[in-house]
Amino acid sequence: MSRYFSFSAMTEIELADNSGFDNQFNYNRYLAEFVFFSNFEPGSVLKWRLRTGSITGEAPLFKQFQLGGIGSLRGSPYKVFTGNQMLLSNLEVQFGQIAGGDSEWIDFDSVYFTLFLDSGFSRESESLKGSTNPFNDIGGFSLADLQHDAGVGLGTDLIRAELAWPLKRFGDTPGFWIRFNPTF
Repeated sequence: MSRYFSFSAMTEIELADNSGFDNQFNYNRYLAEFVFFSNFEPGSVLKWRLRTGSITGEAPLFKQFQLGGIGSLRGSPYKVFTGNQMLLSNLEVQFGQIAGGDSEWIDFDSVYFTLFLDSGFSRESESLKGSTNPFNDIGGFSLADLQHDAGVGLGTDLIRAELAWPLKRFGDTPGFWIRFNPTF
C-alpha cells in the first residue's frame, strides 16, 4: 500500500466431500490468512500474521491443522496441537540492521534482532465432523484456550536463529530453531 505498511489476505478452500464416490474421508477444509507489515522506522519492521481454519467432515490426520514448532508456535513441541479448528497469530518486531565493519563472510549491514509472540490453538470439534458449516462450533473457542510462546531471534538475509519459550505449558524448556526462510 505504501512504503510504510502493506498487507495481504488469502483464503484457501479444499472441497473433498465427494459423496458420489466410495472413499473413507469426506471433508471440506477452509483456511484464511491476513498478513500485515509496517516499517515504523528505518530498518525496523512490525510483522503480524493471523490464520484461522475449520474442517467439516472426516479429514485424514495429515490434512488436520497441526500447530507447534517452526512456523507456528515456536516454543511448543513440534505439531503438539492437532484438530479440525485452528487459530494462529504470529507477531514479530524486527529491529534494524546493525552497522558493522567489512567482512567477507557475513554482511553485518543485514544482521537484525527479532522479538516475537506466537499465540494459537487447535482442537477437535465433534460438531464439525457431522456438519457442512465451517462456522458451526465457533462459540466453542475461548481466549483461555490460546497457547502463547515468546522468543528472540538473530538473523541475516540468509539465515536466522530463534529461541522461544512456551508461556503456558511444557515447563521452562525453550525451543531452538535455525531457519533459512522467514516465518511468513
